[in-house]
Amino acid sequence: MKNECVESYLAGQHSKDKLESLLKDSKDELQNILVDLDLNELAAKWHKNACVFEYLVEDSTAGVIIFYANDPKKSAAFITLVVTYPDFRKKGIGASLLAAVKDYCRKNGFLKIKLETYSEKLMNWYEQNDFYLTGKTTRLNSSTEMQLTYQMEYKVNHESEKKCHC
Repeated sequence: MKNECVESYLAGQHSKDKLESLLKDSKDELQNILVDLDLNELAAKWHKNACVFEYLVEDSTAGVIIFYANDPKKSAAFITLVVTYPDFRKKGIGASLLAAVKDYCRKNGFLKIKLETYSEKLMNWYEQNDFYLTGKTTRLNSSTEMQLTYQMEYKVNHESEKKCHC
């Protein structure tokens, strides 16, 4: 693909309106996650507290990753959302976004990156990207159905000088 890059925005630097638009555009893909959530409140929370890395292809958003890196002890950052838009899937964009977060965490002294996923398929994808399973829980979702959640973790390697080549 031509003219690709990852734009990064630390907490408070990205547009709340853009985050709201992202949530609305992604609602179909995120229907299991965003059930009963106020999208405006969520966008405001992300704007205030989260880092956003956006993968751009010719000025169009191809994917985005949102994570919290606000632990004062820097023991763990937490990925809350990874989205690659349908037209851009299977092109390594999600992996590039994960690599950018890993690089950010390495440079900023974080020890681990944690996340949760509800999909076994995504759990396998995260494992292919060096995350490992730390636990499973079953929770009641908003539809009063039992839902399996996979907790995953990545140990940040501070010895490595690998850079994100996006």
